[in-house]
Amino acid sequence: MIKKPPMAVFLFVFWVKCCEYINRGFFMSKFNDKTTIIEIDWESEDQNLAIQEHEEKVKSIITSSTTVTMEDNSVESMKDILLNMGVSERNIEYVFQRSKITREHISTIMQDFHILSAEKVAEALSIQSGFKYFSKNELDDLKINDMMLEIFKPKMEKYDHIVPIDINTISNEVTVLISDIKKISQASQLTDPYKVVIKVASPSTMQQVYRKFYLSAETKIDELIEQYLFIEQSKNRDLDTDAPSLIRDMIGNILRHASNNRVSDIYFHKTDGVGLVKYSVDGTAYIFKMLPFELYDRVLGKIITDARVKPEELINAMKDAAVEFSSEADRIEFSDVFDRYGFRLELGGSKTGITAVIRILDRQSDVAELKNLNFDKETYDHLQNFIAANAGLVLVTGPTGSGKTTSLYAMLKEIDPVVRSIQTIESPVEYKHPMWLQYEISRNTKSENEGAEWGLMLKGLLRNAPKVILMGEVRDEDTAKTLLDAANTGHLAFTTLHTNTAASAIARLKKLNVDMEVLGSILLGVLAQRLVRVLCPKCKEEDHSEHTKEMLKDLPSRFSGVITPYKPKNGGCPHCEYQGYKGRKMVYELLVNKPHVRKLVEKGEVGLTLAKNGIKEGFRMWDCGLVYLAEGITSAEEVMKHLQKEEFED
Repeated sequence: MIKKPPMAVFLFVFWVKCCEYINRGFFMSKFNDKTTIIEIDWESEDQNLAIQEHEEKVKSIITSSTTVTMEDNSVESMKDILLNMGVSERNIEYVFQRSKITREHISTIMQDFHILSAEKVAEALSIQSGFKYFSKNELDDLKINDMMLEIFKPKMEKYDHIVPIDINTISNEVTVLISDIKKISQASQLTDPYKVVIKVASPSTMQQVYRKFYLSAETKIDELIEQYLFIEQSKNRDLDTDAPSLIRDMIGNILRHASNNRVSDIYFHKTDGVGLVKYSVDGTAYIFKMLPFELYDRVLGKIITDARVKPEELINAMKDAAVEFSSEADRIEFSDVFDRYGFRLELGGSKTGITAVIRILDRQSDVAELKNLNFDKETYDHLQNFIAANAGLVLVTGPTGSGKTTSLYAMLKEIDPVVRSIQTIESPVEYKHPMWLQYEISRNTKSENEGAEWGLMLKGLLRNAPKVILMGEVRDEDTAKTLLDAANTGHLAFTTLHTNTAASAIARLKKLNVDMEVLGSILLGVLAQRLVRVLCPKCKEEDHSEHTKEMLKDLPSRFSGVITPYKPKNGGCPHCEYQGYKGRKMVYELLVNKPHVRKLVEKGEVGLTLAKNGIKEGFRMWDCGLVYLAEGITSAEEVMKHLQKEEFED
C-alpha cells in the first residue's frame, strides 16, 4: 500500500498546473513568479519516490540562476484539444497506443502520423503546455537585433530545433522558439545566464527564422574557398595534409546552405574558366558560387566516390545515384542535413567534364493541405468527390516541376489510411507517410527498362490488396492498361502524365492504345497544372502597360473583384532576395468526367472539343492565370511565360 505523501507535497501541488500526458506528465511549478516544467513518470511503481524526486528537481531549479518562464495560459487535456480540432476518437486512440509503446510525446506522434498539420500540432502543443504559440503569420514582422545575433549566431552553426528570437535586457530574458517540449532544458542551457521564455512554433516556421537570421553556411563556404586558394598558392603546404576535411566541409556546407534556402536543385558544371555551382529556387536558376578547377574536380570526385560510381561509367552516359558520405564521422558532422534531407544525384559526362545535378528531397516536409492549395470552391468540391469515390482513375498532368506530386499527396492525405490501405509506387519517394505502403523504383534500373519496371511493380502491388493506389507516372502501354484494370476492379487510382492540358492527357492515353470505353467508364477527372511565381508583396509595382490591359480584356466573367495588376520591381528588395518574386502558386484547370463527357471519351474524342465540354467556361488554365494577374498575385510576364493563349482557344 502506498503511503500518503507529506503535507508539504500537497502544498507544493497547490501551485502546480498539470499537463496531462498519456503515461507521464509535465508539472509546471510556479515559484517567485518563475514557472518551470518538470517531467514526472506517473507510471512509476513507487509513486512516493516519484514525488520525492520531483521535489528535489524543483529545489535544484529554484536555486538555479536559469529558469524557464512561460505565458500564463490555461492547460487542457491534450485529448480534449485534439477532439476540438476535429481529430477522431479512433485516431486519438491509435496515438495513445503508440505512446504507451514508444514513450513519445503525443504531439510528435500526431505529426509523424500526419493526423494534423505541423502548424496545428504546434497550436495543440501550445494550448496543452501553456506556452504561447508563434504562428507563421508573425514571420514577416519579426526582427532580431544585432545584440541577439552577436550573442547567439556563433552558437548556432547547425540548426538544432531551438531558435532565439528576442532579448529583454531589463527582465534578463531571451525568448526562444521550440517545437518539441524535450528541448526546454537545451534551450535553457543555450540562453544561460539569461532566463528563457518559451514559445511553440512549427518546425517549418523555426527553420525560416533560422535561415533568415542565423544561417552561416555561405560564410563558411567562402572561408573554405579562401583556405583552399591559400594552400594552393603556398609552396610548402598540401591540401590533404593541411586541410584533410576541406572537401567534405565544402560539400556539406553547400548541401546545408541549399537545404535551408528552399533550393530544389543544385547544378555542378564547368565553363572555360571556372567550375560553377548553380541553385534553382522557385523554378529559376542562378549562379551561387564559382570554384577553381582543381577544387571543383576534387568536390565532384568525392561526390562520385561516395556515390559508388566509377568515372568510366559516365563516358557518354548518365548515372542515377545519391549523395552520401561514406564515413560515419562525416555523416555525424552534417547530421542536421542528412537526418532530414535526401539528395538524389544525376551524374553525366559532358564535353567539358563530369556534371552533377542534385535534387533535394525534404523527408520531413509537411505536405500541403488540399484546402490550402487555393483551388476555387467548385474545383475543390469536385476533388473531394474524387477522393471519396470507392473506385476510379484520377489523373494529374503538367510539365516537370509543376507541383504534380504536391497535389497528389494533398489529395491522398484526405483519405484515412487506417480505413483504406494506401499503397504507392514512386521514383523516388519524395514524401514519407508512416501509414502508407510506399515502394520505390530502383535507382539501378536502366532508363530503357524503367517503364517495364513500373508495370511489374504495379502488378505485384495489386496482390497486396490495396484500396487506394498512387502510381508515380504512366510511361508505357502495359502500365497504362494495368492501371486502368485496377481502377476498373474496385481500386481508386491516382497517377501523373507529362502533358500540358487536361484534354491532352486523354489524347496521350489514346496513343498508348488503352481501351477508350474502359477509360470513359472509370475516369473521374483530370487536373492539369503549372506553377507561376508570386510577386513580392513588399516591392511589387502597379502595372499600367497597354499590353497588360489588352490581356485583361479576356478576363473571365466569373471575376468580380477590383482589377489591380502589378509587375515586379526591377532589382527586387531584401524581402524577396532581390528577385521581385517570392514563392509560387498553381494555375490549373479541371476536366470532370460527367455523363456527356464520358460519351466523348468513349468515342475517342480529344482536344478542344473535349476541353470545351469537360471544363466549365471561364475555368481554363488561361482564365486562372488572368484572374491571378487581375488580383495582383502574379505578373503579365509570368502568365505569358507559362501559358500560351492558343493552347486554350476554340
